[in-house]
Amino acid sequence: MSDADSARPGDGAGESDRPMTLQEHLAELRGRLIKAGLGVVAGMVGGFFVAERILGSMQSRVIGADPEGRIVQTNLTEAISVYFKISFSMSASRSPCR
Repeated sequence: MSDADSARPGDGAGESDRPMTLQEHLAELRGRLIKAGLGVVAGMVGGFFVAERILGSMQSRVIGADPEGRIVQTNLTEAISVYFKISFSMSASRSPCR
């Protein structure tokens, strides 16, 4: 098997050795940022579906530690922001870029 056969696409092995211009670097950065953003959004959508179960698990632990304990909402937007925080945490924990 030669070096050309073992080269994977995108690893730079079969490409020319010329340096990239600033515009090419910025175009590659833009593409990578878009892909990363779409990955975070997709992970958050998936995390939003399991956020209720995770919040329920947290509540059961609080109640297990103190039967009279409860989770308190201190301002108007805190209820939805907890769901977003949980879904973002799930998205970040499932990221392939750890």
